[in-house]
Amino acid sequence: MEVQSSSDVVGRGTVFSVKVKPSMGVSEGTMTVSRFEPGTLIEFHGRMGKMEPTVTNICEPDARGTRVTRRVEIEPSGIMRAMTPVMKRMIGKGNEGFLANLKQLLEHSAG
Repeated sequence: MEVQSSSDVVGRGTVFSVKVKPSMGVSEGTMTVSRFEPGTLIEFHGRMGKMEPTVTNICEPDARGTRVTRRVEIEPSGIMRAMTPVMKRMIGKGNEGFLANLKQLLEHSAG
């Protein structure tokens, strides 16, 4: 995934240009910060062709540190609706990879 921000400071309204490579081809679009609560929540509204996903990342204190929950909501229209079950599996696997990478990065930087 390639990401480029419209600003050096992230907050509500910040727009990210994104390029992702799902199983086939490359998709480009934007993700705009729609909700932002520093240290707790960041939510993005995306525009990727005909798709408009909402991605929510929530951080909550946990007995072992911080629990991060990532939720991707997408409601495809037209012919893409038939692909919903496949897309949900792909998103689930993508979330697992994203969270594993985030955990590794945070644990490595903590020392």
